[in-house]
Amino acid sequence: ERIDHSRRRRIAKGSGVERQDVNRLLSQFKDMQKMMGQFSQMAKKGKMPKNMPFDM
Repeated sequence: ERIDHSRRRRIAKGSGVERQDVNRLLSQFKDMQKMMGQFSQMAKKGKMPKNMPFDM
């Protein structure tokens, strides 16, 4: 889902932070989504290390 510039500006204003902070947070969120997807793919293929504390 994409959040347009005006919505990012409203989020920043409403939360009392700069727009760059909102952009950074959204970027980190996107990166984590990608990483979790990769972990999920690895788990489905049986390539997860045995010492992982959770099953996916």
